[in-house]
Amino acid sequence: MNCPNCNTLNEPGSQFCMKCGYALGEGDPASSARSGARGALWVATGQAVLAILGLYLIRDIMVRLSFVQELRFPGVQITPAEILYILVLVLVLGMILVYARRVSVLWPQAFPGFAAVAVLVTAVLYVIALSVLYGLLKPIYAELFLDPEPLLITQVVLTLVALAILARAAVLVYNSLPAWLDNLRHSLNVSPPGQINR
Repeated sequence: MNCPNCNTLNEPGSQFCMKCGYALGEGDPASSARSGARGALWVATGQAVLAILGLYLIRDIMVRLSFVQELRFPGVQITPAEILYILVLVLVLGMILVYARRVSVLWPQAFPGFAAVAVLVTAVLYVIALSVLYGLLKPIYAELFLDPEPLLITQVVLTLVALAILARAAVLVYNSLPAWLDNLRHSLNVSPPGQINR
């Protein structure tokens, strides 16, 4: 069976596409869309985690190779291990940003009653991305600047950006709490305080 979302050929009887996670089963369109988005979210999460772990594994293997350890570039203080570390961080940063974008799109489709959770999850991913960016910039600053002031300015700016991202997410989560609790109460079939279940 071909996936209607990405046209990948899947095994007969598969419930989800093996490439994009789209729900292949029959059912009502809203349920199928939610199920497809949930599957795609799981696939995106698995891809991101495995890709990031794979990058760190490749980096660890590369820096242990004797010819990489002994490699030196004339006039450059950064070692090949640091260059590999920077390259991995650039790729990890890109993967985190792509994954955050996919979460912001797929989460509201997968969990419409809790769509605002996507803001919280993406905020955490963006703060992780800021940390990766700092790890990327730190060795470059050490190579370029003798004065610690540019690094201090970067630290302050990244801290303020992280605070702004998290504060925005906290406000949105706080404003969404009544709706979440109402959705949860309805899904558990619990009456509001002071009322009796029928």
